[in-house]
Amino acid sequence: MERRVVLAIVLAVAVLLITPRLFPPARRAVHPIATRVDTVHPALPNPAPSAQRTVEATTPADSSAARVDTTSIVSTQASYRFRSLGAELESVQLPEFIALNGTSGTVRLDSPWDPLLSYSVALPNDTIPLRQIAFAGTVDASSRSVEYRGRAKHLSVVLRYTAAGDRYLTQVSGEVSDTTGRPAGDSVYVVVSLPRGLQSFEANTVEDARGAAVAFKPAARSASQIGLGSVDPNEQRIEPGPLRWVAFKSKYFILGLIEPDSTAPFAELQVQGLARPDRNTPLARIAVVKQLRGGKFGFDVYTGPQKWDVMRDVAREFGSANAYGGWLQPIVQPFAIIVMRVLLWMHRALSLHYGWVLLLFGVIVRIAMWPLNQTAMKSSMRMQELQPLLSEVQKRYKSDPQRMSAETMKLYKEHGMSPFSPLAGCFPILLSMPVLFALFFVFQSTIEFRGVPFLWLSDISIKDALYIAPLLMGGSMFLTSWLSMRSSPPNPQTRMMTYILPVMMTVLLANMASGLNLYWAAQNIASLPQQWLIARERARKRQAVKPVVKPA
Repeated sequence: MERRVVLAIVLAVAVLLITPRLFPPARRAVHPIATRVDTVHPALPNPAPSAQRTVEATTPADSSAARVDTTSIVSTQASYRFRSLGAELESVQLPEFIALNGTSGTVRLDSPWDPLLSYSVALPNDTIPLRQIAFAGTVDASSRSVEYRGRAKHLSVVLRYTAAGDRYLTQVSGEVSDTTGRPAGDSVYVVVSLPRGLQSFEANTVEDARGAAVAFKPAARSASQIGLGSVDPNEQRIEPGPLRWVAFKSKYFILGLIEPDSTAPFAELQVQGLARPDRNTPLARIAVVKQLRGGKFGFDVYTGPQKWDVMRDVAREFGSANAYGGWLQPIVQPFAIIVMRVLLWMHRALSLHYGWVLLLFGVIVRIAMWPLNQTAMKSSMRMQELQPLLSEVQKRYKSDPQRMSAETMKLYKEHGMSPFSPLAGCFPILLSMPVLFALFFVFQSTIEFRGVPFLWLSDISIKDALYIAPLLMGGSMFLTSWLSMRSSPPNPQTRMMTYILPVMMTVLLANMASGLNLYWAAQNIASLPQQWLIARERARKRQAVKPVVKPA
């Protein structure tokens, strides 16, 4: 039986070894911030709530000389910055989240290369980019909105932004018509371009860039995503519509375009790989196509954190944009959602720090598995008692496989066991692995753990710089294995794994999230009483055991 347990543990460790290679620990790096060629003037002051301000702009003959006026709108959750050239959403400041990259201030969703949103109008025989069109802007502070009007060749274009009071949402609406005011036909599309990459404000910027991906939700299928690292330069991927939403995300933050209702989905998503400024920074040209209806279009924009509960309330299944598991998503995602909901509920209901929540969760998981572990351990003890008899049967009837099988089944029946009893010892180990995998991926992109200190740890979402947490995990794992081996029959394989496995797991988890190490250490420590009781029971049985009559 011990061999099967060892095999189960080795397989579980193998999966854990493969997973970090697919999602390797990142190295610290700073993304270069490219300087835009256009000159940005300081943001204009916010007007009084009842006032309106109009910013005049014209389309110059030389578009490179176009003046850029910037406007800021402040909502409850964010501060939005727009610019008149191209009527673009330039950046979004998130005062709730502190920058962790060594700079002062808070997180800002913006790009070193592009605005967050820019536009083109696709006609049947032509595409008109709006990036060099100077729009006239009108701000209404009372409604937190800004409207831009401009002319692109023979078209009149209107773009409006209205910031919601909460939920990190902005409503975008637009109109396209000809010079006579007649709305553009349904054969005209607006192409919304997303940034090639987002600036990182994380302590580990390489890991943040590695999380860059484009997520999308087809109307008839579950959500999917394209990791920017998987798209080669000049490679193009097209996802046809209808699409309910499209989002570009980093590790913790996301920019999402969401259809307001089911009648006007996005028509297409285009992703084209670009040359990388360095090997750790994948870039792509991302465009979302939307058809005009009566010359009009509209969608909602989410610019904020990847908070699962907040994104879920946005509707259109936008919460599934924060997918867990990578290529293991179909297996890991259900467990990850359950684990996330439990951890968030414990944090709110018990008013506990997330560090204590993880420790308590580890203890609860171990207590919940106590009956199953108890059954498995007792089954293991009975298998140890039965092993000499099984060996005797195998030796006696090695030349008669049918008789050997019949006598083996007879032994199992006489001792109240089944041929599947040896697997019972592996089942608790295999059952606990989905929770561990789920927590691994939860720590990869769960913003609730971002920058959270605990005891000596500066951030439970990154590795322990002092390596105390992995050493606690490894030490508690060794103690658990040592107790489980007490009063057991001598077994060189089990003894070897008692020493090797804790060392392997300590090295494996040393560079992973310190919170993950805390959770596993709490589980190990919570299992010590059960291991001690089983060891005592095993010792009593060995003292009271009587010679077993060999089978005839």
